Amino acid sequence: MTKPSCFANSGKKYLKIDEVKTGDLIKFIDEGEEVESTKYFYPEVTLTGAPHPLAGKPRKQFEIGITLANGEKRTLTINKTSYTAIGDKIGYDTKDWINKIATVSIAPTPNGKKAIYLSIIED
Repeated sequence: MTKPSCFANSGKKYLKIDEVKTGDLIKFIDEGEEVESTKYFYPEVTLTGAPHPLAGKPRKQFEIGITLANGEKRTLTINKTSYTAIGDKIGYDTKDWINKIATVSIAPTPNGKKAIYLSIIED
């Protein structure tokens, strides 16, 4: 995957959860890329208590360029649930996601926060 060109020199402007609501539509504008998180890191130990082999290293996350209904461009970090749902529906080659429309759903996560979930709209 290549770096999204629409954000080449301007820096990324990430979509915030309070900028969308359930039912909003977004359009994918590039193929996205997997990047190292600057916010989330692997824990020191696994759930079994064993040392984590990637302890302290940044987690990987998938970011993709989108356009909101008002035409504004943003970068969206897609969670695993949305990535799998979209991939199962239209394929995991994210080049095929370009110009596809998705519906936004806002739902609580197990830790009590809220997350953006996406569902692709078929042509």
